[in-house]
Amino acid sequence: MNPPTFFRCVFPSWDNTARTENRALIVLNGTPKNYEYWLSEAIRRTTGDFPGEKRLVFINAWNEWAEGCHLEPDRKHALGFLDATRRAISGQSRLTSFLDVTMPDDNASKHPSFLLDLAILVKHHLYRYKRSVHLLLDRMPRARRAIRRLLRR
Repeated sequence: MNPPTFFRCVFPSWDNTARTENRALIVLNGTPKNYEYWLSEAIRRTTGDFPGEKRLVFINAWNEWAEGCHLEPDRKHALGFLDATRRAISGQSRLTSFLDVTMPDDNASKHPSFLLDLAILVKHHLYRYKRSVHLLLDRMPRARRAIRRLLRR
């Protein structure tokens, strides 16, 4: 019996909060540079690992806007993901690692844009999931106080 065939798949970004609510999966650092490196590596590894007819790499997706998973031009990255795709497919990418790897940390107060983004996100979820969030925060007084401070800004 032959082993199953696996194909690599990459995606520009992912946040399915809009469809799955509190079961969401959010992938951080979905930037054109990271996507370009990931796609380039998937192509390089696929070329080395598989014979010609099985050299497929899938890209998800052209326009999954609800998940933030789209190659189409947008206001934030313009043509960034399309340009990254072109460089990766043509072998022009010179990236050797993921470049955008920052994580929100305890120093978030030093980054006002992070706090503003967090406040917007919290307000959105409070409005959308008011009852669930209210019940959850009743059990988490420290989180409730932190969110109240953010919402006052």
